[in-house]
This record gives sequence, C-alpha cells and structure tokens, in this order.
Amino acid sequence: MRDIVLQAVDNGKLITEFYPKSNYKIEIDWDQKLKLFEFNSRTETYTEYGDNLQMPDWEVVDGGIIRFPVGLKDRNGKWIYDGDILVFQNKNMNKSELLGYMKYDADRACWTCTKTLEDNVYGLPYNDECDNGVHDEKNVEIIGNIYQNKELIS
Repeated sequence: MRDIVLQAVDNGKLITEFYPKSNYKIEIDWDQKLKLFEFNSRTETYTEYGDNLQMPDWEVVDGGIIRFPVGLKDRNGKWIYDGDILVFQNKNMNKSELLGYMKYDADRACWTCTKTLEDNVYGLPYNDECDNGVHDEKNVEIIGNIYQNKELIS
C-alpha cells in the first residue's frame, strides 16, 4: 500500500507537517468533508484519575485548502501536488517548453495540466493513453504552486 502524504495551505502558507509536529491537523468533519484545523491555545482538563492534560482548542481554518498528490514526481524527485506549477517539454507539440499547473478534471476523471487559472487551454490529461510529457518525471519540474506563486501562471 502506498502512503499518501497530504499538504495544506493556510492563507498562502504551505503546511507539510501536522499534529503533533505542528499546530495543524486534517480530519473528516461532520459534513463528510476533509477540513484543515489549527489550534493556538490549549485548555487544561483532568482525567478521571486526576492527571492534568493540556488539550488543544481546535478551530476550522476558514479558506484552508487540502492538497493531494497526483501520483507523479518531478525530475528532482519531489511529489507533484494539485495546484503545483510545472515546466515541462510537451512531446505532442514539437517538444516545446510549456508552463501549467496540475488540477483534477472531474468531467474526464483525470489530472490535467492547465495553462491559466481561468481555462484549460492545454487540456492535457494525465493518463496512459496520452503521451504529452506531463507524466515523464525526467521531463517535469515544479517551480511553485498557485497558492503561493500565482504570478507565475497568470
């Protein structure tokens, strides 16, 4: 079984470590959706045996974004996540260098590399039938993400 390492974004800050290594956690909330939680304070409580515990006061991060790995690595061995901005050589377009970001296309049930934040100009799905270069890890490099480096893709 493959480990899935999630990332999150809180107001432009990339979060790669979670509780107990940081004050963030991801969990499925009552509405069956993944949500990002953060704590900035603790409440003192006692167990039935009289032990003193400092429990985190968890709050949902408004606008928090959970990032999923797409199952690919770039040429530097880094996992590619949704929202990552990539530079790659496209094999179907005379090996020209392209810039785009990864996003999940629910209509086609695949990851695509999208040219701009407004549209899907490339429409390059990541799947075995499409040899567009996005899935060739020697061919792709992450240069940022749309949450912290939006100016790279605009």
